[in-house]
Amino acid sequence: MKHRGTLAVSILLGTGVLTASATPALASGSHHATKKGTEISSVTTKKYGRVVSNSKGRVMYLFTGDGHKVSHCSGACAASWPKVMSKHAPRAGKDIGPKHLSRTKKGQVTYYGHPLYYFVSGKKPGSTSGEDLGGFFVVSTHGKAVKKPVHHKTGGGGGPSGPAEVTTGMAGGVEVITNSAGLTLYALSNPTEQSTYWCSAACLSFWVPLLTKGAPTAAGDAMSSLLGSVSRPGVGDQVTYNQYPLYTYVGDTSAGQATGEGLTGPYNPPDAQYWYDVTPAGAFNP
Repeated sequence: MKHRGTLAVSILLGTGVLTASATPALASGSHHATKKGTEISSVTTKKYGRVVSNSKGRVMYLFTGDGHKVSHCSGACAASWPKVMSKHAPRAGKDIGPKHLSRTKKGQVTYYGHPLYYFVSGKKPGSTSGEDLGGFFVVSTHGKAVKKPVHHKTGGGGGPSGPAEVTTGMAGGVEVITNSAGLTLYALSNPTEQSTYWCSAACLSFWVPLLTKGAPTAAGDAMSSLLGSVSRPGVGDQVTYNQYPLYTYVGDTSAGQATGEGLTGPYNPPDAQYWYDVTPAGAFNP
């Protein structure tokens, strides 16, 4: 019996069964240990050249309201601007300086000291749709905010080139007013929004004003008699409907969506502010 036991062990050792079962596991663990950190890379965009992104080309942003390795984006801001997180030390990809990569105490990736963010609706590789919204800017590979050029002769780059159109469409089984792209338009249910503009500063990073150059026009079932505009310093000429300034919501990425419906406004009760889409008659659709 002893001879048979010794022979069995010798066969296992000779064929490498015992060593083979242990060696790959160790090698695999060692391999994955070097790939745990989030990779920070870069992508070439049409408007801003090469900017910071993840390994799949999703563009990242910095917030001008942040401090050095300190994020001041929370609550509703964080819902529209998800933080770039990493449980381990981030890894440098193409054109990224590894010595400038770091993390905050909560694990948010920083580059040249700037906490990094994604734009919630800018998921396509190379998309820069969040540029210059509420103080957020794409980031150069040298850690600088890449800002839009300003063309003073035409009244500012990136602004509307002509009159905005307000038309109608269906959202949640109800007819509502939309912009020309079919995105649902919202108003803030606080009467003083007609003159005070509760939605300003960081609020404008996720509630985007509908701007116009010249008198806005009506299409579909929208009523031209309810259309107007108001000039807002630092924002532009914003379209109004039944005297309420109109906005799109960054969470809506296609026609027929109304993900901003019923969300609370910039301030909590007693102001009782809520965002609602608007019917062609100019009423809130709660």
